[in-house]
Amino acid sequence: MTQTTFYLAPTQTFSGSLSAGQEKVANLATNARAVVFGSPGSGKTTALRALFLKQVASGLDPSEILVLAGSREAAN
Repeated sequence: MTQTTFYLAPTQTFSGSLSAGQEKVANLATNARAVVFGSPGSGKTTALRALFLKQVASGLDPSEILVLAGSREAAN
């Protein structure tokens, strides 16, 4: 099995505004597990991206974060 690893530039941060629901996702604790669902275009990927970047900015290694996405496009 081939292992693929993705790394973000350490200076990349989230910029944009989040809804109240997205803020809840973006502010999840490091050890939290959550299922985020909503209709297409509701901002699930945006909230997940904000959470990911916040965790990396706080010092968590990107290889320690597991994100499952519904499609290859969403994972990009």
